[in-house]
Amino acid sequence: MNVCDYRKLSISMSYYLQLFRNNAGVGRTGTYIVLDAMLKQIQAKGVVNVFGFLLHIRNQRNFLVQTEEQYIFIHDALVEAIMSGETNLRMEQIQELKKSNSYLEQQYKNIIQFQAKDIHISAAMKQVNSIKNRGAIFPVNSYRVHLTPKPGEEGSDYINGTWLHGFRRLKDFIVTQHPMHHTVKDFWQMIWDHNVQTIVMLSSLDEINFAQFWPADDTTSIDSDSYRMRFLSKCNKSDYVTRDFIIQSTQHDYELSVKMLHYPSWPNLANANTIYDFIVDVHERASDYRNGPIVIVDR
Repeated sequence: MNVCDYRKLSISMSYYLQLFRNNAGVGRTGTYIVLDAMLKQIQAKGVVNVFGFLLHIRNQRNFLVQTEEQYIFIHDALVEAIMSGETNLRMEQIQELKKSNSYLEQQYKNIIQFQAKDIHISAAMKQVNSIKNRGAIFPVNSYRVHLTPKPGEEGSDYINGTWLHGFRRLKDFIVTQHPMHHTVKDFWQMIWDHNVQTIVMLSSLDEINFAQFWPADDTTSIDSDSYRMRFLSKCNKSDYVTRDFIIQSTQHDYELSVKMLHYPSWPNLANANTIYDFIVDVHERASDYRNGPIVIVDR
């Protein structure tokens, strides 16, 4: 099997592994075999017959392509391979292709035309969860952030938050919306559940839709069955603010130190020096506290 064939596919391998993590190896092996054969058939004949080929190889070895999800994935991957075509470029090609607006525009259209299928955002679309979403940006099931579920409470494990890969590890960032009034405790539950110690807030505040979601001073707290969150201190920098919080377990002798770095004028960035200082502060905080992901909060 030529591994280079699969570099043409922009579908994340981590998504693939997560999707099939509970299946036997023979199903994944069959999926690779079908993809390899169909990519070669597309190149040689310009046609594809997933059903026929899979039927043929399953007569030789049972359970090749074991689940419906794997069968769907094959079709999704082939569609993307056909749409994207060969995207590997030699170094000397870059200089010429950067002048080709039509080539770049077509590639860009292929990227922005992607729409998650309903099956991929089924958790976000549940009636009990839909009221927790702002606008039309939803986490796909395979990358959504899970909360500790509450027994007998449907949807208690849901928050509109998405895992994003970082440079050093897969689950380095969580991107989430500005909490709504009825999702504030869910937000801090996410911080608690995933041991988050750094929050980067790029959302400005108002009194109606994007309200403050932390205690105003150290005399109040946000309480749940598993934690108590309190405000500790605030530090005003030139164009941004840092806030420190402490989250304490209600059941064990454990507490979590959390720092929020808030840039309220984002994305109207007028002062380059301040932007640099803000990024350095985030970097230094994250370097010292690497136990959990960095959470990015945005409108």
